[in-house]
Amino acid sequence: MSKEDMKKWIKIILVALAGYLIVSNVAVVGNIIGKIMNIISPFVVGAAIAFILNVPMSFFERKLGSLKSKKGKKLNKNFIRTISLVLAILVIVFILSLIIKLIVPEIVNIVSLLIENFPYYAEEIKSFATTLTEDYPEVTDVINNIEIDKAKLQTQVKDIGTKFLTTSVSVVGNVVGSIVNLIVSLVFSIYILTSKDKLKEQAKKILHAYLTKEKAEGIIELGRISRNIFQNFITGQRTEATI
Repeated sequence: MSKEDMKKWIKIILVALAGYLIVSNVAVVGNIIGKIMNIISPFVVGAAIAFILNVPMSFFERKLGSLKSKKGKKLNKNFIRTISLVLAILVIVFILSLIIKLIVPEIVNIVSLLIENFPYYAEEIKSFATTLTEDYPEVTDVINNIEIDKAKLQTQVKDIGTKFLTTSVSVVGNVVGSIVNLIVSLVFSIYILTSKDKLKEQAKKILHAYLTKEKAEGIIELGRISRNIFQNFITGQRTEATI
């Protein structure tokens, strides 16, 4: 057997062994993957936020990049990037605020309408129940024959109260965790946007260091095409939503 064949068989055996271990320990592997996802999720979200913010940010960078100072010199690149990032965040916050301003009053109106009409609904339910008992006397007999175990009911109510408190504490913990993750995501997205040129060059160096030139250039081109497609998609969705 040649060295190439030996390497090929070793790879096949290792892959088969890894697959067997994964299948044999699905619960353990799933738990490990879940923990890893919990750790990296804020950074994934941060990267997504940075990608979305980069669309308006790039627009402001192009517009501000064409401006010149009083001395005829172009503005500092870092200054332009910082101002563009701030403007992009303000635009997103404005859009979200506008959406909330449009939706929240409608929700309040709906809830107010439900509260206002509640007596009418109660009368309707009462009328329906009366009609039901008149037309179907057996329903009244069934209701009268229902026996309520007060001690059991009290225990069930206590159990429900305990579960409610436990759930409330869990919800509060999840909310706090979500806020922390959101802060981490925002900080990470800002870091990506302020250092995107440097990060892009570092990514290219890593690809060229570990891959052949053809493969590295292919991945870079794939990334460029994916970026353009998603940016156009986000721009189109934004325009459609605005309309």
